[in-house]
Amino acid sequence: EYLGWANLGFTANITNITAGAKLGLRHLYKVTPLFWERSGSPKSPLRLRADYKEQWEAMRPTLVELYRNGSIVGFVLGDELVWMGLDWEVIETAANLIRHDFPGSIIWMNEASGVVGGKCNHFHVCYNFTHVPKAISWFSLDRYWTTALHKDHANRLRENYEKHLIPKLDKNQSIVLVPGGFASKYNKKCNSECYEEFCSRDAM
Repeated sequence: EYLGWANLGFTANITNITAGAKLGLRHLYKVTPLFWERSGSPKSPLRLRADYKEQWEAMRPTLVELYRNGSIVGFVLGDELVWMGLDWEVIETAANLIRHDFPGSIIWMNEASGVVGGKCNHFHVCYNFTHVPKAISWFSLDRYWTTALHKDHANRLRENYEKHLIPKLDKNQSIVLVPGGFASKYNKKCNSECYEEFCSRDAM
């Protein structure tokens, strides 16, 4: 559905990955269901699955074939994993396992900017963010804008990366920019045109 304006997607849906490959669209495979689960209710913290190795081994032959034929070029660890309750150690465990089996692949993780900047996560647990796990190739931050445009918008976004993230990257790691806008006509403070401007400023 995003063919024509995107050249890379991410999903755990093999059918979509295969269909995309036939049209020239490559993917990152989303490993979330293989490694992470809720510790209780649907709103409880995430945790590393006890059977993550078995889940990974069961899926690995399919992933090897998709990687060999170019349908996937890497993996997505997940979105805001620390914010949702995981600690950096278990994230590194998962990333290292993937890196071991796919040494040349892209491994991407997106995280909430607050926990990288020293704030606590959604469950009021605080972690000392010292470095991006070395097995991760790409790292990005969420900083969503829910109010009208202001003059410090781009500077505050840049500060997140320059102060809290870039100094903790290895020389072989890259940052990915996630535009901080929800395109919605229901936000009274910032409509879709306002968010389009946000995305443009993010890119600049």
